[in-house]
Amino acid sequence: MHENETSNQTASALWQLYRETIFISPRPLPVWPRFVIVTSWNPRGTILSADQNQRLEKKLLTRINQLTLKHLPILGAAPDLSHTESSWLIECSVEKGLAVAKEFQQNALYYVVQDKLWLWPCLLTSHHPTLLGSFQFRVRKGEQ
Repeated sequence: MHENETSNQTASALWQLYRETIFISPRPLPVWPRFVIVTSWNPRGTILSADQNQRLEKKLLTRINQLTLKHLPILGAAPDLSHTESSWLIECSVEKGLAVAKEFQQNALYYVVQDKLWLWPCLLTSHHPTLLGSFQFRVRKGEQ
């Protein structure tokens, strides 16, 4: 198998996992007309240690604060909770969110507008924005 075929298969597998993500929020969500959900964890889909991910998260939070964007913590998770990633709800346009996500080498981000949840490619350029349905339907109440 060629390297390009392998990377395309990996990208497709990751995209499918991203499509299944649920979100866990410890508090009521804001009523923002639009926002993105971005993580700094596991850049390019490469699993890092907890320490490495926490260092990246501090850098992401610093960047969000530099941009003076409203933000709240949220967890992205596999439906069976076998995998979770600390993430941030950020009130901004998809374009600004993409710039931040690309800075942290993320494959994709989530964009929410009027409760419509979109999976939006960042580094996975072979994919297209995909409507996943209601954001509220994917949110679970929980602790972070």
